[in-house]
Amino acid sequence: MRQAGVIAAGALYALENNVERLAEDHANAQLLATTIRNLPDVELRPEQVDTNIVVFHVAPVLGTSAEVAARLRDRGLLVAALARPWWSPRLLLGAGSFWRCGASTFADPSAVPLRG
Repeated sequence: MRQAGVIAAGALYALENNVERLAEDHANAQLLATTIRNLPDVELRPEQVDTNIVVFHVAPVLGTSAEVAARLRDRGLLVAALARPWWSPRLLLGAGSFWRCGASTFADPSAVPLRG
C-alpha cells in the first residue's frame, strides 16, 4: 500500500499545481498527432488523440519500434517502443506487420519543442 501512497501523492500534486498545463500538453499532443498523420509508413492508433498520449504504429520498412525509437532519440524526441500488437488490422489483413511506439507530452523544460 505504500506504493499506492507514492503514486497518489504525485497525482495530488498534479491536480493542485498543473491542471492549467494540461491544455498545453493536449495541444502539443495534437501537434504531434498531426505530424504523425502526414508521415509515410506510420499510422496513428487510435486515429483520434484525446489526451497527451500519442500511440502510433510503424511499418516494418522503418525497422522495429525499438529501432525507430532509437533514431528519434538521436534527434531529441523520446518515444517508447511498445510491443507488436496482435490485434493490428494490418496483421489481420495480411498486409504486413506494424510495431507500436508511444509518446506523451508533458511539462519538461528540457523537451525538444514541437513547434519550429
